[in-house]
Amino acid sequence: MREVLFIDNHDSFVYNIVELWRRYVEHSLRVCSIDEAERQDLSAVAGVLLSPGPGLPSELPSLMRLINRCVRSPEPVPLLGICLGHQAIAEYCGGRLLHLSLPSHGMASSLDILCHRAALQGVPEGSVVGRYHSWVVDHEHLPNCLEPLAMSSEDGSLMALRHRDLPMWGLQFHPESIITHRGERYLKNWADTLMY
Repeated sequence: MREVLFIDNHDSFVYNIVELWRRYVEHSLRVCSIDEAERQDLSAVAGVLLSPGPGLPSELPSLMRLINRCVRSPEPVPLLGICLGHQAIAEYCGGRLLHLSLPSHGMASSLDILCHRAALQGVPEGSVVGRYHSWVVDHEHLPNCLEPLAMSSEDGSLMALRHRDLPMWGLQFHPESIITHRGERYLKNWADTLMY
């Protein structure tokens, strides 16, 4: 059975996600630093989970190269990006980021769900999620290849997206946050879409 590769983008709370995964998801998860990502054999993994982290995707060229490797594999490797990982997927696909006038660090938001797919399967409208970010994907100039899945009820920020043709999903919010109601379901829902 293939495992899920979890890429640590130098986030200080990455092991909260690992703990949430190991408690609620039955499939094996292996943590790897972004610094070691280029040496990983992607043919041996069921999917790649991209962690949150400091800074911007453009400051981590190894992250963008990893996404490219996943997409260009003979069988594209499924990706789920959280926060920075979500932003990296959007930038890789031609999207752009906007700096928030008021950073959303430790902020609760309710989801306006546009489409119940993959990670959002069965998630009730208005579910509360925890946000920790200063940048957001510009949903008004989203490339056609990306579909918005959920928005923030409070400020209209894009909270979830997916690629229309490739197995790539992104969550701007943090499933592992104490603010996020039943955060494990987002990870479990995505894990259930993978081929092991």
